[in-house]
Amino acid sequence: ILEALMHLEVSTRLSPKCCEKMVEVNAVSVLYRLINSCNRSVPHMELIKYSVNILLNLAKYEKTIAAVLEPQESVSCIVELLQIYREKGAIFNNCCMLLGILGFHPGRRMQILRNPLIVDRLQSIHALAHRKQRKQQNRQVTQAKMAAMRSFSCTLPVLTPSKSKSHCVRPDWILAGNNVKDFEDSVAAVTFVMDALQIQPKI
Repeated sequence: ILEALMHLEVSTRLSPKCCEKMVEVNAVSVLYRLINSCNRSVPHMELIKYSVNILLNLAKYEKTIAAVLEPQESVSCIVELLQIYREKGAIFNNCCMLLGILGFHPGRRMQILRNPLIVDRLQSIHALAHRKQRKQQNRQVTQAKMAAMRSFSCTLPVLTPSKSKSHCVRPDWILAGNNVKDFEDSVAAVTFVMDALQIQPKI
Protein backbone atom coordinates (compact mmCIF):
# COMPACT_ATOMS: atom_id res chain seq x y z
CA ILE A 1 0.00 0.00 0.00
CA LEU A 2 2.77 2.42 0.93
CA GLU A 3 4.53 2.00 -2.40
CA ALA A 4 1.27 2.65 -4.27
CA LEU A 5 0.66 5.78 -2.20
CA MET A 6 4.17 7.03 -2.90
CA HIS A 7 3.63 6.66 -6.65
CA LEU A 8 0.23 8.36 -6.44
CA GLU A 9 1.71 11.22 -4.43
CA VAL A 10 4.28 11.92 -7.14
CA SER A 11 1.72 11.51 -9.93
CA THR A 12 -0.84 13.86 -8.39
CA ARG A 13 1.87 16.37 -7.55
CA LEU A 14 3.09 16.58 -11.13
CA SER A 15 0.09 15.71 -13.32
CA PRO A 16 -3.31 17.42 -13.47
CA LYS A 17 -4.64 14.47 -15.48
CA CYS A 18 -3.75 12.11 -12.66
CA CYS A 19 -5.57 14.37 -10.18
CA GLU A 20 -8.69 14.27 -12.33
CA LYS A 21 -8.46 10.49 -12.69
CA MET A 22 -8.21 10.07 -8.92
CA VAL A 23 -11.48 11.93 -8.52
CA GLU A 24 -13.16 10.00 -11.33
CA VAL A 25 -12.49 6.65 -9.65
CA ASN A 26 -13.65 7.94 -6.23
CA ALA A 27 -10.18 7.54 -4.72
CA VAL A 28 -10.70 10.44 -2.29
CA SER A 29 -13.16 8.50 -0.13
CA VAL A 30 -10.79 5.54 -0.15
CA LEU A 31 -7.98 7.76 1.15
CA TYR A 32 -10.10 9.05 4.03
CA ARG A 33 -11.14 5.50 4.94
CA LEU A 34 -7.50 4.44 4.88
CA ILE A 35 -6.50 7.34 7.15
CA ASN A 36 -9.30 6.56 9.60
CA SER A 37 -8.24 2.91 9.75
CA CYS A 38 -4.67 3.77 10.74
CA ASN A 39 -3.22 3.81 14.24
CA ARG A 40 -0.31 5.85 15.63
CA SER A 41 2.42 3.37 14.75
CA VAL A 42 5.34 4.55 12.63
CA PRO A 43 4.37 2.44 9.57
CA HIS A 44 0.83 3.82 9.71
CA MET A 45 2.17 7.35 10.06
CA GLU A 46 3.87 6.87 6.70
CA LEU A 47 0.56 5.80 5.17
CA ILE A 48 -1.14 8.85 6.66
CA LYS A 49 1.62 11.19 5.50
CA TYR A 50 1.38 10.13 1.87
CA SER A 51 -2.42 10.00 1.93
CA VAL A 52 -2.55 13.58 3.23
CA ASN A 53 -0.03 14.66 0.61
CA ILE A 54 -2.21 13.21 -2.14
CA LEU A 55 -5.26 15.03 -0.77
CA LEU A 56 -3.19 18.20 -0.61
CA ASN A 57 -2.14 17.81 -4.24
CA LEU A 58 -5.79 17.42 -5.23
CA ALA A 59 -6.77 20.46 -3.15
CA LYS A 60 -4.20 22.63 -4.92
CA TYR A 61 -5.87 21.94 -8.28
CA GLU A 62 -9.04 23.92 -8.99
CA LYS A 63 -10.69 21.06 -10.90
CA THR A 64 -10.33 18.56 -8.05
CA ILE A 65 -10.43 20.65 -4.87
CA ALA A 66 -14.19 20.25 -4.38
CA ALA A 67 -13.83 16.46 -4.31
CA VAL A 68 -11.48 16.67 -1.32
CA LEU A 69 -14.22 18.17 0.83
CA GLU A 70 -17.02 16.02 -0.57
CA PRO A 71 -16.83 12.97 1.74
CA GLN A 72 -18.83 13.47 4.92
CA GLU A 73 -15.89 12.57 7.15
CA SER A 74 -13.39 14.87 5.41
CA VAL A 75 -13.22 17.80 7.85
CA SER A 76 -13.44 15.74 11.03
CA CYS A 77 -10.71 13.45 9.70
CA ILE A 78 -8.33 16.33 8.97
CA VAL A 79 -8.96 18.05 12.31
CA GLU A 80 -8.49 14.75 14.14
CA LEU A 81 -5.09 14.41 12.47
CA LEU A 82 -4.20 17.94 13.57
CA GLN A 83 -4.91 17.05 17.18
CA ILE A 84 -3.15 13.70 17.13
CA TYR A 85 -0.05 14.77 15.22
CA ARG A 86 0.49 18.34 16.39
CA GLU A 87 4.01 17.33 17.46
CA LYS A 88 4.75 15.72 14.09
CA GLY A 89 5.85 18.44 11.70
CA ALA A 90 5.17 17.02 8.25
CA ILE A 91 1.71 15.57 8.91
CA PHE A 92 0.58 18.55 10.99
CA ASN A 93 1.86 21.18 8.57
CA ASN A 94 0.37 19.50 5.51
CA CYS A 95 -2.98 19.02 7.25
CA CYS A 96 -2.93 22.73 8.10
CA MET A 97 -2.18 23.64 4.51
CA LEU A 98 -4.89 21.27 3.28
CA LEU A 99 -7.57 22.68 5.58
CA GLY A 100 -6.46 26.24 4.88
CA ILE A 101 -6.67 25.78 1.12
CA LEU A 102 -10.13 24.28 1.46
CA GLY A 103 -11.17 27.28 3.55
CA PHE A 104 -10.12 29.94 1.05
CA HIS A 105 -13.41 29.62 -0.85
CA PRO A 106 -16.37 31.20 1.03
CA GLY A 107 -18.75 28.34 0.22
CA ARG A 108 -16.32 25.66 1.34
CA ARG A 109 -15.44 27.73 4.40
CA MET A 110 -19.10 27.76 5.46
CA GLN A 111 -19.26 24.01 4.92
CA ILE A 112 -16.22 23.46 7.15
CA LEU A 113 -17.50 25.75 9.90
CA ARG A 114 -21.01 24.29 10.08
CA ASN A 115 -19.92 22.21 13.05
CA PRO A 116 -19.11 24.54 15.99
CA LEU A 117 -16.98 21.80 17.54
CA ILE A 118 -14.55 22.15 14.64
CA VAL A 119 -14.03 25.82 15.49
CA ASP A 120 -13.44 25.01 19.16
CA ARG A 121 -10.93 22.28 18.34
CA LEU A 122 -9.00 24.51 15.95
CA GLN A 123 -8.90 27.31 18.51
CA SER A 124 -7.52 24.86 21.08
CA ILE A 125 -4.85 23.60 18.67
CA HIS A 126 -3.91 27.20 17.88
CA ALA A 127 -3.66 28.09 21.57
CA LEU A 128 -1.50 25.04 22.33
CA ALA A 129 0.88 25.85 19.48
CA HIS A 130 1.31 29.42 20.69
CA ARG A 131 1.81 28.27 24.29
CA LYS A 132 4.55 25.89 23.20
CA GLN A 133 6.22 28.62 21.13
CA ARG A 134 6.19 31.04 24.09
CA LYS A 135 7.81 28.42 26.31
CA GLN A 136 10.53 27.86 23.72
CA GLN A 137 11.13 31.60 23.38
CA ASN A 138 11.32 32.05 27.16
CA ARG A 139 13.79 29.18 27.34
CA GLN A 140 15.91 30.80 24.63
CA VAL A 141 15.90 34.14 26.46
CA THR A 142 16.90 32.44 29.72
CA GLN A 143 19.74 30.59 28.01
CA ALA A 144 20.89 33.81 26.34
CA LYS A 145 20.89 35.65 29.67
CA MET A 146 22.94 32.92 31.30
CA ALA A 147 25.40 32.98 28.41
CA ALA A 148 25.61 36.77 28.65
CA MET A 149 26.30 36.61 32.38
CA ARG A 150 29.05 34.07 31.83
CA SER A 151 30.69 36.25 29.19
CA PHE A 152 30.01 39.52 31.09
CA SER A 153 28.04 40.78 28.12
CA CYS A 154 24.69 42.50 28.28
CA THR A 155 23.92 42.07 24.61
CA LEU A 156 20.98 39.76 24.11
CA PRO A 157 19.32 38.63 20.92
CA VAL A 158 15.99 40.32 20.39
CA LEU A 159 13.16 37.92 19.65
CA THR A 160 10.53 39.50 17.47
CA PRO A 161 7.33 37.82 16.39
CA SER A 162 7.29 36.92 12.74
CA LYS A 163 5.03 39.03 10.58
CA SER A 164 2.13 37.36 8.87
CA LYS A 165 2.75 36.63 5.23
CA SER A 166 0.39 36.40 2.32
CA HIS A 167 0.30 32.86 1.06
CA CYS A 168 0.11 31.76 -2.54
CA VAL A 169 -0.63 28.07 -3.02
CA ARG A 170 -0.52 26.51 -6.46
CA PRO A 171 -0.08 22.99 -7.84
CA ASP A 172 3.56 21.94 -7.97
CA TRP A 173 3.48 21.62 -11.76
CA ILE A 174 3.13 25.41 -11.87
CA LEU A 175 6.63 26.74 -11.33
CA ALA A 176 6.39 29.93 -9.30
CA GLY A 177 8.93 31.45 -6.97
CA ASN A 178 6.35 32.55 -4.39
CA ASN A 179 4.52 29.23 -4.19
CA VAL A 180 4.15 28.11 -0.56
CA LYS A 181 5.33 24.54 -0.04
CA ASP A 182 5.84 24.36 3.71
CA PHE A 183 5.61 26.35 6.93
CA GLU A 184 8.53 27.35 9.12
CA ASP A 185 6.84 26.04 12.28
CA SER A 186 3.57 24.75 13.71
CA VAL A 187 2.43 28.23 14.75
CA ALA A 188 2.74 29.52 11.19
CA ALA A 189 0.89 26.43 9.96
CA VAL A 190 -2.09 26.68 12.31
CA THR A 191 -2.24 30.47 11.90
CA PHE A 192 -2.62 29.86 8.16
CA VAL A 193 -5.69 27.73 8.92
CA MET A 194 -7.18 30.27 11.32
CA ASP A 195 -6.71 33.09 8.80
CA ALA A 196 -8.14 31.08 5.91
CA LEU A 197 -11.21 30.06 7.90
CA GLN A 198 -11.51 33.51 9.51
CA ILE A 199 -11.54 32.05 13.02
CA GLN A 200 -10.62 34.29 15.93
CA PRO A 201 -8.12 32.89 18.46
CA LYS A 202 -9.28 32.06 21.97
CA ILE A 203 -8.81 34.95 24.37
